[in-house]
Amino acid sequence: MARATRRSRFGLPDVFLQEQKQREDELTAETVKNGFTFKPVDGILEHEGFKGQEFFKNADEGILDFFKIILLKKEENHTMNDSTKRKPPTINKAHFWPLMGPRTAKSFEQWLSLLASTESLGKLAQQV
Repeated sequence: MARATRRSRFGLPDVFLQEQKQREDELTAETVKNGFTFKPVDGILEHEGFKGQEFFKNADEGILDFFKIILLKKEENHTMNDSTKRKPPTINKAHFWPLMGPRTAKSFEQWLSLLASTESLGKLAQQV
């Protein structure tokens, strides 16, 4: 017999088939008093099943060395670099503010005053 766990709005409802003699359904004195508790088979949990297995015993040594190199590179790339070893930023022409000499100061002041006025930006861009 199948039973729906919840009502879904789209598509078929979620249905999980129920076996005839499930341990959860047994009404012994212990399960009535304490509720159902999961007891793993032979004390082995699911994620510990392959703990003692050697997966790469038939693999070629060259392939294993290659994978070791990849893992070392990944570990090396994911480590944080020392901030004291940073290179100083280079001065780029786009970010460089030129020194104002007596020759360029007057034209620069005029250009800024035109920028503050109602002069069109197209004309100002041509002057630069």
